[in-house]
Amino acid sequence: FGMPASSSRQVVLGNNCVCLMTGFFPDIDHLQKVLLKSIASHQAVYSADQHSRNIARLMSNLFQKAALQPGARPFGVHALLVGLDGTGSSSRIWSLYVCDPTGSIRNYGDRATCIGRHAVAVRKEIASNLESVDCVKTALTVAAKAIKKALDEARETIDEGSFRGTLLWKGLGGQLVSAQID
Repeated sequence: FGMPASSSRQVVLGNNCVCLMTGFFPDIDHLQKVLLKSIASHQAVYSADQHSRNIARLMSNLFQKAALQPGARPFGVHALLVGLDGTGSSSRIWSLYVCDPTGSIRNYGDRATCIGRHAVAVRKEIASNLESVDCVKTALTVAAKAIKKALDEARETIDEGSFRGTLLWKGLGGQLVSAQID
């Protein structure tokens, strides 16, 4: 949450996973193509979607290979992966994974997190104010306040129309729902 519109992309990876990427646009394009190709291959062979945990590992391997290859540079991309893990309808849970340019993965489980500029400050503010979300309106309010506080502390302002955020949450039926904030 909290990404400038010019350097972010939302990619649907199968039926159970969404990836939000921010950073260097040519790298985002390349990673999107590689991830979609890998997921299509998995779907063709196994006739099933990959778990988000496996997609996060795939992304981490791609990032690490680029970062450690002699003469190459790391991808300039930070990714937030939201998807289902587990097998069987009763044991499937929503998970959040963040992958940084070094290939390091962090699993946030089903807690709130964000990526992009000022992400640390926004995460800190969200963690202190978002103890329980009973509705989307509350989540949006807390997220907006967190972003505003982070920008105020950095003494930055945003121009009208230059900000875009994506809020993802679990719907009543357990499905993934997303909303764009412009």
